Amino acid sequence: MPTTPSDDPILEGKSDPTSSKPSVVVEPRPKASFRCVHKGVLDNQDILGRVFEYFSSEPCTFPKPLTNTHLLWAALTCKAFLEPALNVLWRSASSLVPLLNLLPTFQLVQDTYVIRGVTREPDWNRYFYYARRVREFYYPGELGEDKKIANHTKVRLAQLWTTPLLPALRRFICLDVSAPGLFIHPLFLSHTIEHVELRFISDGEDEAVGTLLATISDEVPSLRSLILWGFMSIRTLSYVPELKNLQLLHLRHMGPAIDSQFIASIGAFEYLTDLAIDFNGSPYSRFPVDPGFTTLKQLSITATFNIAQDFLTSLSKDVVLNSLSFVVPPGPFTMGWEDQLASLFSKICERWPSSLQSITLDHEGTWDHVSLSMSNFVPLVQLPHIKSLQVIQYLTTLSNDDIHQLASAWPNLETLSFPFDHGIAPNTKPTFSALYTLAALCPHIKSIQIPLTFQVIPPLPDPRPASRRLESLFIGCVDAPHTIPDLLIIAHHIDRLFPRLKLLANADGDIDVWERVWCMIQAFRSVRSEEFNRD
Repeated sequence: MPTTPSDDPILEGKSDPTSSKPSVVVEPRPKASFRCVHKGVLDNQDILGRVFEYFSSEPCTFPKPLTNTHLLWAALTCKAFLEPALNVLWRSASSLVPLLNLLPTFQLVQDTYVIRGVTREPDWNRYFYYARRVREFYYPGELGEDKKIANHTKVRLAQLWTTPLLPALRRFICLDVSAPGLFIHPLFLSHTIEHVELRFISDGEDEAVGTLLATISDEVPSLRSLILWGFMSIRTLSYVPELKNLQLLHLRHMGPAIDSQFIASIGAFEYLTDLAIDFNGSPYSRFPVDPGFTTLKQLSITATFNIAQDFLTSLSKDVVLNSLSFVVPPGPFTMGWEDQLASLFSKICERWPSSLQSITLDHEGTWDHVSLSMSNFVPLVQLPHIKSLQVIQYLTTLSNDDIHQLASAWPNLETLSFPFDHGIAPNTKPTFSALYTLAALCPHIKSIQIPLTFQVIPPLPDPRPASRRLESLFIGCVDAPHTIPDLLIIAHHIDRLFPRLKLLANADGDIDVWERVWCMIQAFRSVRSEEFNRD
């Protein structure tokens, strides 16, 4: 194991204010007869680590360079904070360059990173002191710095140090498999990896992906999660059934390589609970009876409605699903597709009436020409435990009565999402009272995305409604008011309904209007905070 580098100024206490001796002698106080209650907290690295997570940046879809000065200052505060603060600071990385810069021999020459000279063991010790903290790595990084690392430099790194450069890596996410120089296995692969995600795979990278999967099946028994997006040949996909400990498997855009033999092989996985599979272009359409998947809880299917229903029908009665997602592949909709959707919804209500909690409906085609009426969703009100309904890429006509019907049927609802239809007349959309309906009937609601009309703005109710847990509100409207009094009333409504709101957005233009509403809400909160502190 690499030892702590003796030349690290942080570790030597040079930046630690407790390391300097006082210039004035102070008589020691008598020891207290009670135990310090803070000592146990400072000794518990898990508690400190959880605290320092709040110091880090807000979660994002793409990691940013390490610019978290709050965590850096926490690490420099005292020795008790050093380890947990550095663990959070270096937990997620999107480039090897900041780490490799710790090596004196790693240099930038004519916009290319190379290794010049002899890398000594103390230098490696200093490198691994930080590298062992990286748990999640994104490739390629946002700044593309890793693309400047010459291929011969990566080969040289693999020669100099035979163990992985990120020895404690848990999650490896490749956002673009076509990025140059990815498959230098010793740089990334570690026996500790639990999650691998590869996106934008094309036929040009098929062999490289196959080599990586073969290596994982032999050397990474800890792998629990695998996500593959793009083209894969049958031969390359054949390595997936070797990963028998998978709990999550997502396969997108590789339907031509999925046949009955492959379905049977992954259906035998003992621990698989989350499956996303794409049947678009699959060479067969008849599923074997009881293909397995007895431990499955979450299922996403990319297929036409009738193929999706055939697959669900083939599942054993022992399969208990709590989440279902349907994605219709690109292409023209066949005649009778609405009847197929109604039959599909009736089937899932019959099979999983007490376990199903989440339903998502999406399609990959041109959504402007596909519309649904709320009558298509009537069968779903039979499911009393629904927590999430998300409709994506389908034009849907909503009304206040529709919102009331859904909210009444699903008191545990946490997420409700419908797309915005630009062509629907404002007088046929839900009004602001729909938000009051959701707040009153769905006390656990956290995210709402619905179209609204503001042709009529109701007065503020009295008494004040109870607080709700909503965190994000996406409003689709084209008739938002622009006068200050109207915007103040809207801001008051939203602030009263959802005092914990963190995100307010609008998808139909008028961005400036909703930024002003959000500023008003922030002002209301500031006033309340000042009044509370004054009291």
